[in-house]
Amino acid sequence: MKKTTYLRLLRLNAPLFIFAILFVGLSACHRDIKKDKGIIVNELGDACPTLNSADGDEYVVTSSSQLSTILGASGCTASTFGVDFSKNTLLGKYVKGKCKMKIYNQVKREDGSKRILFKILANSKGFCDTDYYEWTWVVVPNFPSDYEVFFVVEKR
Repeated sequence: MKKTTYLRLLRLNAPLFIFAILFVGLSACHRDIKKDKGIIVNELGDACPTLNSADGDEYVVTSSSQLSTILGASGCTASTFGVDFSKNTLLGKYVKGKCKMKIYNQVKREDGSKRILFKILANSKGFCDTDYYEWTWVVVPNFPSDYEVFFVVEKR
């Protein structure tokens, strides 16, 4: 009698148990981006919202003059960003989402493969079909010029 009751409970709760494991497992993947910023020195968010941009724009900025060229006639200046390019590099990515987004950034330096991995988690808030674009800028320590920068955006 007790075996039948346990089996019935197990059968009824199995889908709930599987869902809980999947939820915990999937959210754990994002926990590292939300809590571990990697080598980020400073997050500047959308430091220049008036910058003319297209979906997918991304920059690796290593000098004040390069930043001034990128900013063009946006009304922003290199001093708006306040980056000391003798010590740091500026990474920027134009991210598309829905409605208002909460953006989490993480930058990892992988010396073995000579790459910089800039992970962006764009967590859209609200229920609408309106496209929403936002820049995300981060300051990281300088890295060798032969390193390749990869931008990875995950949308939720």
